[in-house]
Amino acid sequence: MDNEEIVVLKEIFYNKLYNKLYADGKIKDNSIILSLFQTTPNAVLDDIVDSSINYNEVERTILNSLSEQRFITGSNKPNQFVISPYGIWEIERQLETINIALVLERLDTKFFSFSTEKPLKHKEKVVLLTLIAIRAFYEKSPLNRKNSHTSQEKINEILLKSKQFLLDMKVVTDFKLMSPSEDPVESVFRRLDELKTKTGNLYQFADRKHWLSIYDEDKKEISHENLSYLLWKIFGSDLSYEQQKTVVEFCDEILRKYKNYVFNDDEFTNHIFSRADFGDTINKALFSIPVFKDTWGNV
Repeated sequence: MDNEEIVVLKEIFYNKLYNKLYADGKIKDNSIILSLFQTTPNAVLDDIVDSSINYNEVERTILNSLSEQRFITGSNKPNQFVISPYGIWEIERQLETINIALVLERLDTKFFSFSTEKPLKHKEKVVLLTLIAIRAFYEKSPLNRKNSHTSQEKINEILLKSKQFLLDMKVVTDFKLMSPSEDPVESVFRRLDELKTKTGNLYQFADRKHWLSIYDEDKKEISHENLSYLLWKIFGSDLSYEQQKTVVEFCDEILRKYKNYVFNDDEFTNHIFSRADFGDTINKALFSIPVFKDTWGNV
């Protein structure tokens, strides 16, 4: 790539995308590539499209050369082009804002960090308590965001009650649980990227369904140690007997009031956790926290 091509790639294609992302507050560490590790594709797609360059704004020979070298690619707008990942890499490599070591470090942090020692955010505690209270302990009886409108309204109520309960217990301080510009339930569950890692994969989600993977279908039993672990992540290990009793009563009341509304017919059939033989599950798990806590580290 000659100097004229570098100038066109940098000044026309790269700068237009960089400035657009910068104006939207999406640039991190002065690098487009590093910024992409901290966002989602949908969050930058419009910016990429809006940074398209019309083919007649660039000399045809330079445009063809950059395209052949894969430094630019066709936009979804007719006769327009945007800088490609190869082009971004080439410019940021020359600017020395990116290198292989930095990219590998971000990959390691984003995708290969398995630490469960990070404390839970307030919102994450609310979600876990919601799933525990409604006993979403099984993939076949999850909290399902695709269920009816009535179901979503009830999920919203449980989330709000769980937040208020944690405030009353002084487990969290006041915070904004939901975004006013989005569907309230969607706004909570969309932003739980770290919860799976923080719970050692006990928190599971797929296809807008959420559950806690603590039920062994073959053994027909709940792992009390895993449930204890999740309750410990929420409440710590210093709950008094009266506080434990309050937690149990809250969860029992949520289950009693909402189990008939949250689940669809198949999920309700598979929701066995309101049966008498599971009635003492949360109480036993809370009581067992001191037994297991030394093996878990810090909340």
